[in-house]
Order: sequence, then C-alpha cells, then structure tokens
Amino acid sequence: MKTRYLTQEFTFSVIYASHRSEERETLWADLVQYVRDYPTLVESPWYLAGDFNCVRNTSERQGGRILRARNMEMFNDCIFRLALIEPPTLGEAWTWSNNRGTL
Repeated sequence: MKTRYLTQEFTFSVIYASHRSEERETLWADLVQYVRDYPTLVESPWYLAGDFNCVRNTSERQGGRILRARNMEMFNDCIFRLALIEPPTLGEAWTWSNNRGTL
C-alpha cells in the first residue's frame, strides 16, 4: 500500500510593527508594494503573524490611549489591498494582555 501525502507551498511572514504610527504606515505601504513587485508571492497561501501594534477597530482595545482613526484606516486598507483574511478568534488567546485590567 502506498501512502500519499499532499503538500502545499506557502509563505509565512512574521511582523513586528513599530509602536510609531509613521513607521507602521511605511510598513503597510511596503507590504503592498512587495506584493506588486513579487506577484507570485500570492499564488500560494501567505500567512502573516506577529505584533502589528495596531487594531482593526475600537472594540479590539480596552483602556490605554485614545485610538486614532487614521491608524485603523491605514491598517484596514493594507489588509484589504493584500486580500488578507483574519482568522476567527475568541477571547484573549491571540491578543496581548498584561492582566492589569483597564488603566
């Protein structure tokens, strides 16, 4: 009996975005340009993971400084342009939390 394994090529990128909004905007633009320069990248699945230092909407954040709409808009625009799909999550399993509660 032969065992056959299916394999699929994919790209995995780890992101550690800056805490500075100007540098994050540059990162978002660079990612979009990278896909334009290397369109074969998106011919197979592309997984991005890491610390984006940004949220997609205000419901993803508790406490801390007031969120700037522009930061969320730029992040969401990048996600849209790259045709990324956010995996569903539940609770704090995939978020940073120092368990100090609301400051």
